Formats: sequence, C-alpha cells, structure tokens
Amino acid sequence: MPDLNSTIKALKLALLETPKNIALRLHLAQLYEENDMYTEAVDEYLKITTFDSKNKEASSGLGRSLFKKKDYDSAKKQLEKVNNAESYYYLSQIYYREGESSKAKEYYNQAVKLDEQFKKESFEQQLEEGKIKISKWHHEASYEFEKTKIAIKFKDIGGLEELKKEIQLKILLPYKKEHIFKAYGKRAGGGILLYGPPGCGKTLIAKATAGEINAYFMSLEINDILNMWSGESEKKLHQFFETARRNTPSIIFIDEIDALGAERSRFHSAELKSLVNQFLAELDGVGRDNSHILFIGATNAPWQLDPAFKRPGRFDKTIFVAPPDYEARLEILRIYTKDKPKKELDYEKLAKLIKGFSGADIKQVIEQTLENLLPKALEQNKIFPLTTKDIEIAIKQVKPSVKEWFYTAENYIKYSNKSGEYDAVKEYIDKEGF
Repeated sequence: MPDLNSTIKALKLALLETPKNIALRLHLAQLYEENDMYTEAVDEYLKITTFDSKNKEASSGLGRSLFKKKDYDSAKKQLEKVNNAESYYYLSQIYYREGESSKAKEYYNQAVKLDEQFKKESFEQQLEEGKIKISKWHHEASYEFEKTKIAIKFKDIGGLEELKKEIQLKILLPYKKEHIFKAYGKRAGGGILLYGPPGCGKTLIAKATAGEINAYFMSLEINDILNMWSGESEKKLHQFFETARRNTPSIIFIDEIDALGAERSRFHSAELKSLVNQFLAELDGVGRDNSHILFIGATNAPWQLDPAFKRPGRFDKTIFVAPPDYEARLEILRIYTKDKPKKELDYEKLAKLIKGFSGADIKQVIEQTLENLLPKALEQNKIFPLTTKDIEIAIKQVKPSVKEWFYTAENYIKYSNKSGEYDAVKEYIDKEGF
C-alpha cells in the first residue's frame, strides 16, 4: 500500500503544522475507515469531536467506526447521540445482536423512513422471524461438551437448611410442580445467581440442585469458550447452549461468572464485548427454546456483573451463600477427618471454634493439623492420631479467608444497596458480627 502510506504520512505531517485543521483530520479519519483501519479512524474522529463537539460528520464517523471495530457497547453510546438515518441503522444492528428485536425494529424503521438506502430486505426478514445472528450456526455442533448426571442431593449436604429451602422455592418447585406454575403463566427454567465468599460451597450446591431434579449438569468456563479466531468463541458458546437445549432438563453452571459477565465497559477487547453480547442473546433464547434449562451463575463479586445480566429472564434471582452454619461445619469436619488416623474427636466443640470459616478454610485446618503432626511421626517412625487438641492448635494457625470478603461487601452494602439486592448479606453481618 505505498500510495496509501504516502498519503497518510503527508496528511499527518500537515496536521503537525495545523492540528486543528478539521477538514484535513476528517479526510485522514475517512481514509483510515475506508481501509479498515478502525482503531486509527476512531482516534482521529475523537480528536475532531474534541475540537468541535458539534461536527456531525465526525460524530457519525466515530459511531460507525466503533461499530465496524466491533466495540458495540461504545458504538451504541455514541450512535444514540447522533440523530440521523445511518446512526439509527447501526443501532438496529446492535440491538439485533443483543436479541432486543423490538428496539432493533424501531431503529430500523426510523432509518428507512429517513433514507431508503438503508432498506435491507434480508435484514427485515430476520427481524420479522425474530432470529438473531447466531442462526448461521444451525448446523450440528463441531465441539464436544461434557454433560453429566449428578448423584449428590441436598440430603448429602449437612446443614444450610435455609439455603436449601430458598432453592426449593425459587428453583426446584417450578420443575416438580410444573403443571401448577404453567397454569399461572410461569415456566421452569431461567437463571439464578449464587454469590458469597469464596470456598463456601456454591459449586456443590449447584450440583446438588441438578441431582434433585435429575438434570444434566454442564459446567461452562470462559477458558472452554475463548478462541483466538474472530467469531469462533461466539460459535463455541452457541454450540454449548445448543448441547444443553438438546439434553433437557439441564443445568448450565457458570462459575466465576464475573469473568465472562463483567461490565462491558471494563473490557478493552472488542472480541470479549462481542462474546458477552452473544452470551446475553443465548440467555434470552431468541428464536430458541430455553425451557427446562436452568442457568446458575456463581460469583464472589456480584457487584462487578454487568447490569444487563440481572434483567428479568436472565439472572434475576439472587441467592446469598453464606459460610457454613453449625450443622454444615460438623459435616465438613467429619468428611475431612473420615479417613485420617484419629482419636475420638469432640466435633461439637471444634464446630463452634471454626464459626466464620469457609469449607475451604476447614479443609486447610485439617491439612495444617496433619502438617503439624508429620515431623514428629517421621522422627519417631510412628503414626500419631489426630486429637481435638491438635485441631484446636491448627485452628489458631489458619486465618479465615471470608473476613476480607465481608469487609468488601460491607462497603457495597453501605453505598450501593438502594435496591436491597444485598440485604441478605447485611442481615448475616448484623447477626454474626463480621
């Protein structure tokens, strides 16, 4: 591209002399855009809007280039400031990608009304059919995703009775009493968000939920989906959901959902933003049947989740998973000491001492106990059984990991809990004295 490079170089040299020359900078921006150099085009259009915020060509060009760069979130914000046919057309494309067909139609009709050149019959057909762009992936999945049936049920998990009751009411009853819910226009499925400190059993609860309704359990992690090739991550994500749709009832479990569903403004990568938009479209199930699929997201940082994920029909039900209660701590202690050499242990006393410990913390207590005994066992070539006193010593050596989480959560409760979303955490803090 020698001619193009020479032209760009000449324009940039000229702009060094007259940086506020709008006509020259606009010509450079358009040249970048015409040659698919969208990052450079965005930079130039931004400079023009800094010098002249009312420049219509620059404002339109900025929105258009952001769209072509696949930075759809930023493009939407910019295009909504520009009232012309072109901006309405690109907005219709963005809302179409996000599965919001009514808004897509509204903007498309405005664009065509103002300028007939934006009339696209193929797009109109897609809008009428209510299909989103993932329809091009109708063919059989070329990726394999693991689906399993889970044996464990709630009875296998000690304690946490209040949590189990909440899950029964919000999740399991719509499956078990489907005919009643159906009569009232409710359906089984939808999404819930499990949140709370790390190591408190969110994954275990999700698996037991699948076991309760004999559903397939599919675990989705961002590393399973990400692909270096543009568009391939979205395709894999779609095929993951299609696997669940072919095998119902199923539970899709997304651990650390904030990694995939963080606020899109945090992402600098257009590809990641596009993947999040695809994720939202899959959750909505536009043109697909998501009935009898339950989405369970788990996160330690619910405040980092994009608000779009919490809209009705997505992860609109939230359940706080607190550190294990007394009964749960008893059960966890018994599990982690089950196959260990031990004298008769005072589990009741120990369970009281580890109040405020997560399941992972309790495991660490037993590991620490064993580490403390190991040198003496090696020195004397003798197995020393665990005693209550040994575990008490280890408890003093292990710092509970959940305290830091509650300190962070308390700040969000204080300043960002107007909707009452974190009332359950506040009640727990007030009751337990964290």
